[in-house]
Amino acid sequence: MPRKKKTDRSTFSKILEQLLEEKKLSLSTVSSKTGVPRTTLQYWVTGNNPEDYAAVKRLAEYLNVSLSFLLTGVEEKAKSSPSTLAEMFEHGSTFDGVVQIKLTHLVPRDAKKDS
Repeated sequence: MPRKKKTDRSTFSKILEQLLEEKKLSLSTVSSKTGVPRTTLQYWVTGNNPEDYAAVKRLAEYLNVSLSFLLTGVEEKAKSSPSTLAEMFEHGSTFDGVVQIKLTHLVPRDAKKDS
């Protein structure tokens, strides 16, 4: 199987290499801290895609980045949720916790006549 050219490297590979350089981390250090074999890390840095996503998750946690960012270079956007009850009623939001609660804005009968 031919080796990949440096320009054919995956986004994951490029981001991993960049993070290691920025944080001045060696493959040996990362390996000992994450439990991912140094040879596997080298394999990834040279452009090969990971097959062990549990190892990639440990790597992302150690590098203090999201799994999404490490794999794709795109940070997941946090869903904006209403911060007050008034906003919840305004948007008719749903909260999923132990139980699901659907908030619905109720309009008084007198207000309906004015509309």
